Amino acid sequence: MLLLCAASAASADDAFSTHFTQADHQVQPVDQAGHARAPQDGPWQSISLPDQLRRPVDDGADGQAPRAMHWYRLRWTVPAGLAADAPLVVYAPRAIGWPVQLWLLGPSGWQQVFDNQASGAEQWNRPLLMRLPPGRRVPGEVLTLAVGQPSRVGGFYALSTLWVGPEDELRNRYGVRSALQQTVPAAITLAMLGMGLLSFVVWLGRRAERAYLYFALAAACWALRNLHLFINLPGNETAFLWFWWMTGASVSWVMLATYLFAFRFDARRLPRLERALACFVVGGSVLTLPQLLPLPLLVQQGINLVVAVTVTAALTVLAVRGGRRELRVIVAALWLGLALAAHDLLLVGVLIGPESIYLMPYGALLMICSFLYAALRRFTGAVEQAESASLVLAARLAEREAELAARHEQLRAVEREQALLRERQRLMRDMHDGVGSHLIALLRLAESGVDGSVMAELLRSAIEDLRLTIDSLEPLEHDLATLLATLRTRVGHRLEMAGLRLEWAMADMPPLPWLEPAQALQVLRLIQEAMTNVIKHAGARTLSLSARQAGAVLEVCVADDGCGFDVSQPARGQGLASMRQRARALGAGLDIEASPGRGSRITLRLPLRP
Repeated sequence: MLLLCAASAASADDAFSTHFTQADHQVQPVDQAGHARAPQDGPWQSISLPDQLRRPVDDGADGQAPRAMHWYRLRWTVPAGLAADAPLVVYAPRAIGWPVQLWLLGPSGWQQVFDNQASGAEQWNRPLLMRLPPGRRVPGEVLTLAVGQPSRVGGFYALSTLWVGPEDELRNRYGVRSALQQTVPAAITLAMLGMGLLSFVVWLGRRAERAYLYFALAAACWALRNLHLFINLPGNETAFLWFWWMTGASVSWVMLATYLFAFRFDARRLPRLERALACFVVGGSVLTLPQLLPLPLLVQQGINLVVAVTVTAALTVLAVRGGRRELRVIVAALWLGLALAAHDLLLVGVLIGPESIYLMPYGALLMICSFLYAALRRFTGAVEQAESASLVLAARLAEREAELAARHEQLRAVEREQALLRERQRLMRDMHDGVGSHLIALLRLAESGVDGSVMAELLRSAIEDLRLTIDSLEPLEHDLATLLATLRTRVGHRLEMAGLRLEWAMADMPPLPWLEPAQALQVLRLIQEAMTNVIKHAGARTLSLSARQAGAVLEVCVADDGCGFDVSQPARGQGLASMRQRARALGAGLDIEASPGRGSRITLRLPLRP
């Protein structure tokens, strides 16, 4: 759109320029060296511009044939209002053939003022801006100009319409034409090459996605096809032939890579067609080598166009019969590209006027857009699939979380029931072994008529055991000192009745994480058993209860100053054996130290960790 606006602006500013659509024409021979002489005074024939001789099918076969010079004479009148020293130029949008010359008729005859010998090989796609010698021009002065273009005898050539006028006006037209024929196609080629590089990088990370590889190859081959946009054609004849072969063969390479790229967007592959296309391209590239069978350009590209139409038709069938949207867009781009290619083929054959421009370079934009659309569709499709999968996974996760929460709640309920059941069973066992056994003993004594004092003692023991069971259920926060303080409160009255003085010594101790009600009851019963033995058998005056931390254990010590006993002698009762059994159940150690006449000392070592 910007280029069209620039062209319109250039057309509006041509105040002093003249557009020649008519010219005087004559053909003159050249010498054996190919040197052109100045225009002759022979007969001139008025013709219309553009002038063209259509390209024969066997063009290029008579490369050494004699040539002729085509002269086009123009008469331009200097317009009024033009600055006298304004630079003047002759502008030609296109000249197909051999290098163009420009001659100016002066007082001393014809004078050559321009010769495109240096870049004549590129003028088929480059506009010409030929400057006239500087000088003062008088309004109304008539300048006689002759544009000469040599060509092979029997060959082809073409010359567009011509413009004569001030350089500052016609340079705008020249700039727009250069942009359309050179700058923009070169920029599109670089853009496609950049997209191809990006596509190749993507393919390196996703080798299974061959569409990216084929697009990268198509972009690289397209850059080779348009290499003439960036460099001049080689001057060496051998290098020129190989360059010309690469330019023609690269069209087939682009075609192969493009169609392989398109086939990747349909699950219904046509492997035979793909192999046939690959064989055609490889075989054609080999057969058209300069040393083998250098086919004329029209024949070579005409065959390529027929093959491309055939393959595109097959792709169209796939796209219409259930093809994905990406394939349909690519097929539409291919048909538009083929239309542009047909236009350019007609332009090469000089069947379309040289005023036109080559459109196929703009077809690369179609491929870039179709690739971007296909890549975007794949990306958005992948994102949609990922989002859908994420939603499904989130729903499944929520279901599993709900199931796990329900199962966890069930497990917690079962654990609570089991804990209650274990605690109930423990209480029943403790009541049976403690209070229950005392009550049964009392019942038997009562039935046998034993003295009431004995029954009172048994009843007192049953009550103390019941109190111990109740105390073990108190929330102690795993504190051993608090547990022992509870025991002190329970047995204090009994110690006073027995005439014993209690010495209490509790140091700072860490909590015991494993000290639960069941373990607390075992500790209370063990210490109670030790204190009961002192009350009943030691005849002591003082009883000491102390606790402290000793390394990785807590030591609880019950000592007295009574009569003591011989540890080596078998015990008459079950008290000491019961204490050892309770210590083992706690995972604790129990030391019994005693000697006759020197009292006794019982030490319970409780571990800090279970």
